[in-house]
Amino acid sequence: MKKAAESQSKNRSSEVPVMQAPHKPKMMPYVLVPPMTNPIKTKPKPWEEPIPTIEKRGPAYRHRAPVEDKRDMNEMLGRLLGGTITFTTEEILTMAPELREAMKKIVSKKRIAVEEEREAQYLNELEE
Repeated sequence: MKKAAESQSKNRSSEVPVMQAPHKPKMMPYVLVPPMTNPIKTKPKPWEEPIPTIEKRGPAYRHRAPVEDKRDMNEMLGRLLGGTITFTTEEILTMAPELREAMKKIVSKKRIAVEEEREAQYLNELEE
């Protein structure tokens, strides 16, 4: 009896057709996007309005020391050619930028490393 029951169950399973749903592909968001054109191959569109030309201006400011204010050059030249030279320090510095730079180097403070000062102080103590 067992054999008869098994054969009947096999027959039933083989007789009943199994219906499977058709395979439906998933919709992807990028499927309907049109193809992209290569930007290198496309020709540039001409401009409808011309690009305006911009006039170049000179510098907005320039560097000048207050000492460089122009004095009466004719008066100074007359005094120079007239004989004795009596110029003030300000007048001399106004006329000679190289002298002004040298004076600036002499008067300006400079940064000195602390280590160098200690070495110099130590050497002075050894000499004494």
